Amino acid sequence: MESMNTFKFKRYTQFIIFLSFLGLVISCGKKQQEMAEEIVFVKVGDKSISVNEFYKRAEYTIRPPYCKMDNYIHKKIILNSLVAEKLFALEAGNDNDLVKSEAFQNYIRGRKEQEMRKYLYRKEGYEKVDLDSNLVKQAYRFAGRKFKVAYFTVEGDLSAELIQKRLDADASFESVYQEIIGAEKIPEREVEWSKEGNDLIHNALFMDTQQVGQVIGPLEAEDGTYTTIKILGWRDYPALGETKINQRLSDVKERLTSEKALEIYSGFVSNIMTGKKVEFMENTFFKVAELVQPFYMPSQEDKKNSFNQSFWNKKEKSDLNIDELSTNFEDIKDEPFLELDGEIWTVQDIRDELAVHPLVFRERKFSKRNFPKQFKLALIDMIRDKFLAQEAYKKGYDKVEPVARNIEMWTDNAKSLYHMQDYLSNAGSEYNYGKDYMKIISEYLNPYVDSLQTKYSDVIELDTDVFEKLKLTRIDMFAMEENVPYPIVVPQFPIITDDSRLNYGKKMEK
Repeated sequence: MESMNTFKFKRYTQFIIFLSFLGLVISCGKKQQEMAEEIVFVKVGDKSISVNEFYKRAEYTIRPPYCKMDNYIHKKIILNSLVAEKLFALEAGNDNDLVKSEAFQNYIRGRKEQEMRKYLYRKEGYEKVDLDSNLVKQAYRFAGRKFKVAYFTVEGDLSAELIQKRLDADASFESVYQEIIGAEKIPEREVEWSKEGNDLIHNALFMDTQQVGQVIGPLEAEDGTYTTIKILGWRDYPALGETKINQRLSDVKERLTSEKALEIYSGFVSNIMTGKKVEFMENTFFKVAELVQPFYMPSQEDKKNSFNQSFWNKKEKSDLNIDELSTNFEDIKDEPFLELDGEIWTVQDIRDELAVHPLVFRERKFSKRNFPKQFKLALIDMIRDKFLAQEAYKKGYDKVEPVARNIEMWTDNAKSLYHMQDYLSNAGSEYNYGKDYMKIISEYLNPYVDSLQTKYSDVIELDTDVFEKLKLTRIDMFAMEENVPYPIVVPQFPIITDDSRLNYGKKMEK
C-alpha cells in the first residue's frame, strides 16, 4: 500500500474528475444555450453585451423588484442596467487601485483558468460524444422508474471486504447490516432515474437484470466510501403526451451525453497526469493543516467569502483571510511543503497557488479528525487543475470568445462596483447601499447614469431587432456550480438604475 504522503495521479484520475459545469444548477436547455454562438446586440465603446450574457445576467441571479417581471418596461430597465455597468467600467478605467491590486489580478486569473478548463472539457469531452441510438432507447425504458431501496454506507477497504465476504457466503443483507452497523432500522430511500446524481448508483440500478430483493455492492464512491443496496421494489411512470415524451427523451440524451463526455474526458486527463507524482513533506504539511483548519472548517456549510465585500473593506467576522490566522505562517513560509515531479514547492508557493485557485473539498461535511486527509485531497485536485489549465493555455483557450467574454463580464462588474463606490463617496452619500439602494438610485445614480449615456452616446450601439425578440421569465433563480473554486455563475445583477428610457446611442449597423 502507498504511504499516506505519496499519491500517484494515474491511480486517482479515474474517479476524481470533478467537472465544473456538471453540477451547474440550471436546466438542460440553458446548458446548451451557454454553448451556443455568441450574438452581440449591444456595443458600448470597446465593450459589448451578447444575447447569452443578457439572459445569464437577467435569469441566473436575483433581479431587484423594480425589474423582476417579464414585461417590456422591465426588460428595458435590465438593458439599461447592463449598459450602465459597462459605462461605469469605462469610467473606472485600468489605472486604479483595484485593477492594480494583486488580489484582483489573482481573482481574475483564477476565474479565467476555471473557464478555460470548462472549455477544455467541452472540446475534449462533450463535443466528442457520439450517442448510440440503441443506448438511448434502452435508457429511455428506465427513465420513468422509481426504485425503493434499503442501503448503508461504510468507510475503508477492510469494511468493504468484510461485507463482500459475508454476502458471498450467502449472508442476508439484514444480517450483514446488523453485524457491520448495528443500528436497529436500515435506512431507506427512493431513487429516480431523472434525479439520481450518483452515476455509480445510477448505472448499477437501472438495467435489465435487476430483481426485487437483489443486493448490489459494495459500490465504491470517489470519496473512498462504500455503499451496499438492497432493491425493495419499484414502479414505472410512463411519459404521457408528446410534450412529456419529448422532454423525457431530451433528458435521457443529456444525461447519457454527460456520462459519456465524462468518460472520454477522464481518459484525456489521465493521459496528461500519467506519471506525475506529488509527495508531501509530512512535518510541514501537518503544521499548515493545523493552521488553516479554522479557516476551512466553517466553510463546509456556507460559502462565506464575498469578493465584493473584501474590496469594500466590509468583512464580517467570519470572513477570515488565511494569512490572518497565524503569524506562524511567516516563520514557515520558506519550508518545503511538497515535491512535484522533482520540484520543491514551499509553503509560500502553496499560498500563491491558493490565491488563484481556492481549495475545493470533495466532502461538504467532515470531522476535524478527517481534515488532514480532505485537505490533502483538495490540494491534489488543485494541482491537477493547474496542469489542465496549462494544457488549455497551450491550446490558446485563454483567447477563445466564451472565455474572453466571461472574463470581461466579471472584470467589468468589479470595476463598475469599484467606480460606483468611489463616485458615491465623492458625492457625499451617507445612505446605506444595502438598505437604501432605491434612494441612492433616485438621488445619485439615475442622474449620473443619464450623464454617462449622453457622454458616451456616440459609441453606444443597439440592435433593436434582436432586443425586441428577447423573452424573459419572472422566476427567481441563483445559479451556482459545484466542485469549482469560484461557484457563482454570474455576477450579481447591477443595481444601478431603474430608468426604462432608451434615449441614447444609435441603431447597430449589420
